[in-house]
Amino acid sequence: ANFTAADVPAQLWISLDTTPTGERMVAVGFGGGMYLSTDTGATWNRIDTAINATNAVQYESVTISDDGSRIVAAVLNGPVWVSSNATAQTPTFTQATLAGGGALTDAFRAVDSSARGSRVVAASPNGNVYRSGDGGATFAPLPVTVGGTEVVNGWYRVAMSDDGTRIA
Repeated sequence: ANFTAADVPAQLWISLDTTPTGERMVAVGFGGGMYLSTDTGATWNRIDTAINATNAVQYESVTISDDGSRIVAAVLNGPVWVSSNATAQTPTFTQATLAGGGALTDAFRAVDSSARGSRVVAASPNGNVYRSGDGGATFAPLPVTVGGTEVVNGWYRVAMSDDGTRIA
């Protein structure tokens, strides 16, 4: 009902996620940075300087677990970045990989997670959907089938249920 301006740098803000109480929020800019608020959006701190020194990463989507401890961010034509210590003063990020090894890169447009952040899904307009059962550390391709037929489509957004059992 009431909005107030946040003290954040001007960016092309593309995605934001919040814990259920709204106390912790994470936001990413396309061609910008990743910022975290721990006071319901009153103040924001940049948390991705170790992986984004030039402040120019083309983030597309970000998700945060309900307890605020896990953050997963998808990059256009790039990797998926994962933090399992997002409640630390300075969260650290690692690059997600494919199950069995290898880099996980695609034209990502969306990422979402279960409430605990243990299950994550990422989608690409190239027709690829990936699923993780270990908080985003590793992903495996997830074929989308409808009525027994695989559907390859340009996936642009994705959502996951709180328990991680349903994907839309």
